[in-house]
Amino acid sequence: MILAALLAVPKALRWVWRETRSRRRRDSRRGFTPDERAYIIARAGGQCEWVGAGWARCQAFHGAAGVTLEADHVWPHALGGPTTVENGQALCGPHNRRKGSRAPTPAYLWRLRTSRARYMEKVPTPRRRGVLDRR
Repeated sequence: MILAALLAVPKALRWVWRETRSRRRRDSRRGFTPDERAYIIARAGGQCEWVGAGWARCQAFHGAAGVTLEADHVWPHALGGPTTVENGQALCGPHNRRKGSRAPTPAYLWRLRTSRARYMEKVPTPRRRGVLDRR
C-alpha cells in the first residue's frame, strides 16, 4: 500500500508540471487560418509529411482518392507550440490522429528537417527561434 502511494507521487508531480507549463506558454490562437493551411499544404507539395523510421515519406496526396491533408502543429498547441506556418506540417488524417498531441521526439524533428530539405525551396521565411529545434 505504501509502495503504491510512493510510486504514484512522481506521476502526479509530472502531471502538475506539464499542466502548468503548457498553460503558461500556450498561444492564444489554436487553429490555422485558411491561408496558412493552404500555404502549409502547398509547401509540402500536396503530400503528407509523415516520415517513418525507414525514411519513406507517406504517399497520401491531397485530393487523391478522398485524401484530405490537415494542417497540424509539429510542436503541439496543447504543449505550448505556436500556431505559425513554421510550426505547421501537412499530415493525412490517419497520421495526424496517430501523432495526437504528443511532443515530437528529437529523432522525428531531425527526420522532418532532413526530409524537408529535399523538397522545400530555400526561401527565407520568418520563423520563431527554436520551434523545430526544441529538445
